Amino acid sequence: SILHTLSGVSLEDAIVFPRLLEERSEGGKHIVLVNKDLRLELQKASILSERVLLRGFFGKNMDPKMENGTELEKNLYEDRKKSSTVIMMKSEEGITLKGILNEDLKIEPLLVMQRISGKEIPHRISKIELPALNISSKSVSEMTLKNVSELPLLETRQKPPLLAVTCEILVLLDSVYGVTFPGLFEYLMALLAAVKLRFSLMKDPIVTLRVVGLYRLTIEEESHIFSYSSGYVLAERSLRKLFTFLNQRPVFGGPDMFYMFAGRDLASVNGHILDASLGGLSYYGVMCAFNNVAMGEDKPGTYQGVRLTTHELGHAFSCVHDGAGPLAHIPNHPGSNYPACAWEHGYVMSYIEKDTKAFHFSSCCKQQMKMFFGTLNTECLAIKYEFDYFTKSGKKLPGDNFNGNTFCKANFPSYPAIFYPQPQNQVDLLKCKVQCRVKLDVYGRYLYFELSAPEGLACYGQNATCRHGECRFW
Repeated sequence: SILHTLSGVSLEDAIVFPRLLEERSEGGKHIVLVNKDLRLELQKASILSERVLLRGFFGKNMDPKMENGTELEKNLYEDRKKSSTVIMMKSEEGITLKGILNEDLKIEPLLVMQRISGKEIPHRISKIELPALNISSKSVSEMTLKNVSELPLLETRQKPPLLAVTCEILVLLDSVYGVTFPGLFEYLMALLAAVKLRFSLMKDPIVTLRVVGLYRLTIEEESHIFSYSSGYVLAERSLRKLFTFLNQRPVFGGPDMFYMFAGRDLASVNGHILDASLGGLSYYGVMCAFNNVAMGEDKPGTYQGVRLTTHELGHAFSCVHDGAGPLAHIPNHPGSNYPACAWEHGYVMSYIEKDTKAFHFSSCCKQQMKMFFGTLNTECLAIKYEFDYFTKSGKKLPGDNFNGNTFCKANFPSYPAIFYPQPQNQVDLLKCKVQCRVKLDVYGRYLYFELSAPEGLACYGQNATCRHGECRFW
């Protein structure tokens, strides 16, 4: 196993009593003594955008809302040197730590354990069981692109290498993922911050992840996405249906990437054989593309999703498996078929886990990312997923107090019998279009008029509205 010890002392399955030594040391770090052999130097971490889209957290209300990301992640901390990402909560009784201590160990409070007089709050340190990756299967595999003409690549001119890239990710959860897990939101914060930390270890290119939303799908929405066989989600078919579903619903605001955490078991089909060892799936080089989707399994509390998510995003940023050749659809893509990037070395884009290289990208993968990011257009690279100015200013919009019949009569006063049919066509509403109708005769023939929806009209549920011709969760 990897990094079972810190300072030469085994911590796996240990009971510890973390203590805050210094509230703020020089450089703004919180010094936490986990036990006599482990000290964390925690500094504030960030994974969320300033405003973040949420649905399916903090109660049974499934209405999507834009929330204050800075406030939501106020207890998120990291120790970059030790690869720690934790939620630290302070109280009169002491501190609680919940999250990842290093690449191999996790920590959580034992709130049901009897307190020992004079001691801090007890915590358990346990091993992170890495997901089984099977080279003989399609585990964490990816698909060849069928239509590369729609990728946002610059075909005729090469940009100079980029210093830094920020990928804005909207995280999707299936309807069963972590529904009974207490503290799911905090768990995801620590997990996603750990994924971000893996990418931050690179210096060229510099890659930053920015989560702009965490959105739980409903069972009805999943009916348009998932294909099943013997109780398993058929990942390749479902991934194709997922990007079709998302492209038909611009309410999500156009992030650079979508990533789904699956609480269901994924599988692939090899001929007539169902392969249930699949862990995740992604397309190659699809940041900002029409099919910018990936998915992976995770069991809340295990942090197995750190490894899988990092691997899948590596594919989305154009990395092939170590030891594989270049991609034809990305200009000057170098591939990983070089001795320094052999599969056996066990970097992130391999399935082998033998030492700390399993938490780093190979030099070949870094070069592939660098070339890929250099082909993306400026619209993709802009940090553009922002909260709408109407909502910031609190202004009322025409759609806030909308009366359909009044709207139609105002636009077509020469038709006194014109009316606003209910319900409106959902496909039209997603395009921010509405219809007005006039009955022509007793045979049920109608005259139809199509209009642009007024600003602020609900277009997908009650929380997505039309602004500037776009249906989105503003």
